[in-house]
Amino acid sequence: MSRWRIGGFGKGARLRPAFLRPELLPFLIAVALAGHWFGAPAMILLSLTVMSVAWMTSPARAASGQGAAPGSRPHRPEAEAVLDQFLQDGGRNGLRTACLVVGPDDANALLLRLGHDDFEALIRRIGARLHGTLRDADRVVRIDRAHFAILLSPTPHPDIENMIQLAVRLQASCEVALPVAGQSLAVSIHLGICLSERAPARNGTAMLMAAEDAALEAEAHGPGAIRMFSATPPPEAQRREELAAEIPAAIDTGQILACFQPQISMDTGVVSGLEVMPHWKHPRHGLLGPAEILAALPPGDLVWKLTDGILRQALESLRTWERDGFGTGLLSVVFPPAVLTHPKLTDRLQWALEGFDLEPARLCLVLQGDAVSHPDEGMVLRNLTRCAEIGCVIELSGLGGGPIPVEMMRRAAVRRLRLPRSLVSRIDRETEQQKIVAAFAAMADGLRMETLAEGVASQSESAMLAQLGCRHLQGDAIAAPMPFAETRDWIERHNAKLNATPRIPTRRGG
Repeated sequence: MSRWRIGGFGKGARLRPAFLRPELLPFLIAVALAGHWFGAPAMILLSLTVMSVAWMTSPARAASGQGAAPGSRPHRPEAEAVLDQFLQDGGRNGLRTACLVVGPDDANALLLRLGHDDFEALIRRIGARLHGTLRDADRVVRIDRAHFAILLSPTPHPDIENMIQLAVRLQASCEVALPVAGQSLAVSIHLGICLSERAPARNGTAMLMAAEDAALEAEAHGPGAIRMFSATPPPEAQRREELAAEIPAAIDTGQILACFQPQISMDTGVVSGLEVMPHWKHPRHGLLGPAEILAALPPGDLVWKLTDGILRQALESLRTWERDGFGTGLLSVVFPPAVLTHPKLTDRLQWALEGFDLEPARLCLVLQGDAVSHPDEGMVLRNLTRCAEIGCVIELSGLGGGPIPVEMMRRAAVRRLRLPRSLVSRIDRETEQQKIVAAFAAMADGLRMETLAEGVASQSESAMLAQLGCRHLQGDAIAAPMPFAETRDWIERHNAKLNATPRIPTRRGG
């Protein structure tokens, strides 16, 4: 970006490139003709008019901090160029600058909830709120779909304490309810901060990327988090890097094992299913669950390789349970979006099921909510439709986090709805959540679907979910995930306890 677009370099610097803009060429021709036909006075008067038009419409004014529309469209190169200039100016004057990257928490859920147009309106309003909190000389530039870069003009004291105070003010400005689509919407925002003296290199590109890394770290730590960039990676990042380097060998050598968490029918009390989850007994970090494994997994074919290995372990376990006469119900498998878009997904599932002599109806594919908004949504829907056609059960998770994908539910023949922990938590005390869960249970009954509540953590939550009509429960209140070798003993103990308990008929079960 040339210097005149950033501003602050004088009228001549702005007007020289302004006159070279194609839309002003007809005016220049008119000036020449006026001089030829009407003499010098007319030429001078028209020249002044052209200069005014060039000044008022020059790109410098449109790009200045005062006239910018922070949420209009992403423009990352502009942010990098402004930072370059701020770094140069600060170096000459002994001043320092800082870059903050700001974005709403859980932007994907907001997009699903609001839709594209209202989400864009929300982002523009956030940009306006951020802009109104800053000094006139500071800049706000939208750098992607949901994030802004805040570029602070050079100042003597952009230290950590001042940056934290500024971050808190920025968060407070966005916590005030924003009017979107006829409703007031309060959002929380996360922030990543990079001070110029801590940047990995003294240029705008490196400084912006460092602030983005800090913002990613903040987003991973929960709503409203603030993180400062440091050249030394935080312990969490170092741990992820170590795990990412070790995962390929762990998959190849069978260190990552399938564990199973029971699901209980609230109508009969029997085990109605088991969800398979990858667990890794790491020699230094202890037992790692699915979230940590998937977070450290590098992109590419390893996602399918891990899923395929866990699925085969689970199918072998299911065959063993059936041979030994254990009724375990459905085998639920959560497939990441990268697996759901694999063009050979259905064929590979059929080969695996045939190899273990199992019926497709024993396998339940859990569709996560973020797969609905996947860029390759058409392939996801095609694969789910084909899996439903061969007899697999399709389950939709993530209810309450965004719009319900009705078309996907219809075409993929969804047979079960999963209620997330966010709806289950405190269900025994929160009346609003009780109403929501009751509504979902009634909707599922009307559509001849079943419901599964995951993350049930207490007996009081379990009792309330049963009263509200939830058909199946899963969570640590029932049993934690366990390796295959422990499932037989647990099922036997559960069945013995069930047989010793007097059965009370329900409206659904015998």
